[in-house]
This record gives sequence, C-alpha cells and structure tokens, in this order.
Amino acid sequence: MKERQRWQAEEDNVLREYVKQYGPRDWHLVSERMGTTLDRDAKSCVERWKNYLKPDIKKGSLTEEEQQLVIRCAHSYLLGS
Repeated sequence: MKERQRWQAEEDNVLREYVKQYGPRDWHLVSERMGTTLDRDAKSCVERWKNYLKPDIKKGSLTEEEQQLVIRCAHSYLLGS
C-alpha cells in the first residue's frame, strides 16, 4: 500500500489554478492539463478541493443557530416526523 504524503503548497496551487481554468470537474486530467505531474489520483484531488481548498468552505464551530437546527432535525428524524 502506498504511504500517504502530505499535500504541499505547490500541489494546492496547481489544483486552485486548475479549477480557475477548467472548473471543479475532470479531476483525472489535472496533471495532463496543467503540464505538471501530481502524484495524486483523481479522488484525492477532488477530496482535497472539496474539503480544504474550496473558497466557500466553512471551518470552525457551529453557531448557536446551526446547533439548534441540527438538534431540531435530529429530533424530528428520531420521532419519524
């Protein structure tokens, strides 16, 4: 099994530039289109984008309002409503 390597800033920059040019799709073409070899598979690239690099990702704690919404939704789900 291949050992996981930390993403480097240069790789993140390649992904950002790729998305700027081509949008968040066809992840298997990143290396080919960007002219640089990324030792990452398509799944790794899309997960890096979705979970870390996408500009509208909210990080940090939930607000009080968001916590209450989760509680209400969970309660409704458990009650079958």
